[in-house]
Amino acid sequence: MPYFILAAVLTALDQLVKFLVRAHIPLGGSVPFLPHLMDLTYVQNTGAAFSLFTGHTWALGLVSLAVSAALAVGLAKPVLRHPFGRCALAVVLAGAVGNLIDRFAFGFVTDMFRTLFIRFAVFNVADICVDGEIYEVQTRNFNTMRGKLDFFLQEHDVTIIYPVAHTKWLSWLDMETGELSPKRKSPKKGTLYQIIPELYRIKMFIANPRLHFIISLIDVEETRCLNGWSRNKKRGSSRMDGKPVAIFDEVRIDTFSDYMVFLPDTLPGQFTSKDLAKTAKISQGSASTLLNVLLETRIIDRVGKTGNSFLYQKSTVQN
Repeated sequence: MPYFILAAVLTALDQLVKFLVRAHIPLGGSVPFLPHLMDLTYVQNTGAAFSLFTGHTWALGLVSLAVSAALAVGLAKPVLRHPFGRCALAVVLAGAVGNLIDRFAFGFVTDMFRTLFIRFAVFNVADICVDGEIYEVQTRNFNTMRGKLDFFLQEHDVTIIYPVAHTKWLSWLDMETGELSPKRKSPKKGTLYQIIPELYRIKMFIANPRLHFIISLIDVEETRCLNGWSRNKKRGSSRMDGKPVAIFDEVRIDTFSDYMVFLPDTLPGQFTSKDLAKTAKISQGSASTLLNVLLETRIIDRVGKTGNSFLYQKSTVQN
């Protein structure tokens, strides 16, 4: 019970600071805080824009809710017996809940602390609370996290949560009649391989053992407007609304060996990017980018060439 009280107090502090910032600082405005070190700058952070959802709130909120629930269960059960460990878990829980409240209440997270001595992202009390381990929900533009990763990975473990729309049910809204079509299941399915270009954007950090990933495969319902440029008005159409309905699966990458999940068991002993593309059912360009990233983890080795293609094999060295 004392640890939940600690989490509640820290969450309340987080919300109080955010309330005062919204009430007294105009959006984008700054006021002095710690001379030459930090000022208070009001920023509305919607997270990485999840392209499926209006306002980008529901996807981020659902994943944050799952993380918060897991942390609460871990705190309720004696997963960590040492008082310091349980205090740290309570602090992490407070950080997760603080930002979760913002996402569902406002559709954005209120950030306010801006460092003056280093070029760094604006953050909030909840970010500070996630002390021993930092969770970041991001679905694109991983390159914008380079400064944050460079700073935090020096002392902390960082877990990036990456939501992917696994199965999508589509409804179409006729803009002239207002009629909404029945939901139909999209034949396209999202996979863990969608993270490939984002991993490449932070390739310089992949070899850091403190960096982890959770790829969350989410089933979603989406409503689109029939206002596109094609004859059936679907191509080039705009998104009206979207919401997640279930978490299909989660892929965790905690150690270098976990990156093996990207390499199908049916790959030959030595393989090219073309072989990987065929077995993983991705484009050859994506396969080449993935191999470039995996070289950083040392779970594969480049062993030569066959024709104009590089030849790879799984590393015999265990990470």
